[in-house]
Amino acid sequence: MPRAPITLPPLLRQFLVARPFAMIPSLTSDGMVLVIKAADADVESCRGSMPVMVRYELHQTRHGPLIRLLLVVQDQPESHLTFETFCNVQDASQLDEWRDLLSRSYLRVLFYDSQLTHRFSKRVTQPVDQAARDLLPQARRLVALCDPRDLDFDKAKEQVMAENPL
Repeated sequence: MPRAPITLPPLLRQFLVARPFAMIPSLTSDGMVLVIKAADADVESCRGSMPVMVRYELHQTRHGPLIRLLLVVQDQPESHLTFETFCNVQDASQLDEWRDLLSRSYLRVLFYDSQLTHRFSKRVTQPVDQAARDLLPQARRLVALCDPRDLDFDKAKEQVMAENPL
């Protein structure tokens, strides 16, 4: 257990209760963090020092563009845990949050178990990647090219998840 467990805000807790597995950005007084909820054994397998890959992807769908963040924890040589979250580039507040994520040299990741108990936190180095930072303006340009009637973030996310399973 962490020395000072971090309690989830009520709305985030409510969102995560029904989900067995999730990663979601959350704004704190220190900037953005990634909150991960997973099965107890999966959370424990992420404890300690191990390679973690961070990748940002821009996806154009028939329902508009979105950005996916993948966090791949190489907890075992023959397998790994992959977490994903998405940015709705039509939402100005999400764009600001993701600008913060992309500007950091490391990501703060908070791990919660199935009971939403904070187990530990981890700093994950993210390389300075100008191509990743350019994804937000690229996505905004793509939104401008879309017919507003076609834009639907939830359907775009469903399409990306179906075409790119973890």
